[in-house]
Amino acid sequence: MKREQHQKTSTIFDFKQKSFDFIVEEKLPFKLTGKGDALFVLFEKQNKTTMDVINFLCKEFHISRMTLGVA
Repeated sequence: MKREQHQKTSTIFDFKQKSFDFIVEEKLPFKLTGKGDALFVLFEKQNKTTMDVINFLCKEFHISRMTLGVA
């Protein structure tokens, strides 16, 4: 088996560490009509995980985690 030599290359990248590096804007695949049995909640969070927010919403609205859909 023949050995090949490969030239070493360096990859330059930057790990994102600041909260403003992680801004996410959700795009809904449908229009909100104001009708139906669902509640749409749009929120901004800082220094909280998604699970922190989910747990807070479940506690405040007295609902089970299983009934809360998250995108």
